[in-house]
Amino acid sequence: VDVIVIQGNEDETFRQVLLEAQNQGIQIICVDTAIRDFPCNLYIGTDNYEAGRMLGENLAGLAGGTARAAVVTGEPGYLNLEQRLEGFRDVIAGYPGIEITSVNYSHYDGLTFMNQYHSLSDEADILVCLEGTGGQTLSHAFTGPDTEYRFVVGFDAYTGVESRVLAGVVKQDTNQMGRRIVEEIANYVSEGSYTGGVIYTDCHWLSADHYDEVSR
Repeated sequence: VDVIVIQGNEDETFRQVLLEAQNQGIQIICVDTAIRDFPCNLYIGTDNYEAGRMLGENLAGLAGGTARAAVVTGEPGYLNLEQRLEGFRDVIAGYPGIEITSVNYSHYDGLTFMNQYHSLSDEADILVCLEGTGGQTLSHAFTGPDTEYRFVVGFDAYTGVESRVLAGVVKQDTNQMGRRIVEEIANYVSEGSYTGGVIYTDCHWLSADHYDEVSR
């Protein structure tokens, strides 16, 4: 092959195999998730720091500037999740009335998340899901808003927003990611280069009140 397109992870064996491929002249394109300190030829995906800031700003608006927010994320050590958390924290630091009570890891497991969902309500009145597992799990568990929290916000759980299980999510444009992969490979074949080493795709704040408008 000439190009390998992957979603990054921090597994050392995975990294080593990619480096071996790259040494053979194969292009490595990371889509959606980058790999820490890895020289991929191209990254296509969300600017995760800015996505975290978007989540923080919208949470602050929904909360009226006062909240106790517990965060649930996937795994420690993943670059995209760390960048989201950094952006979120930087925004929340500007709102003295909002406290981040804890950061918790679901390990991308729905049962673990649901246990955290119920236990974290003892310390927080708002739940923040920094990746899709939490929101998707809630979308299947409930058909409408639950009273355990004032509200829940997250990433990518579109059906949960439509049913108002979630107050809002950061909607990543995964369709645009896929299209840009093809366009950039075609550009590399014809021109010998990409249009840039990092290409950020769009993301939007999706809430129930603006669902149809943003979903288009």
